Amino acid sequence: MLALTFSGRQQISLSRVPTPKVVHPGDVVVEVTLAGICGSDLHPFHERENGIAKGCITGHEFVGHVVSVGSQ
Repeated sequence: MLALTFSGRQQISLSRVPTPKVVHPGDVVVEVTLAGICGSDLHPFHERENGIAKGCITGHEFVGHVVSVGSQ
């Protein structure tokens, strides 16, 4: 699948990443249909926050639909 990933200071890349799968009983896989930028996403982008590894999928403000669930 394609995802926006953190590539370094002020760099975001469109990258091919593995499609998530249900592994644990409490897992849920959501297909994202719309995403927005949160102010907290900008801190690592501008190097005001450390701890985000290169290649990390960015963003946490999204809308989507459930495509698979674990047994719980």
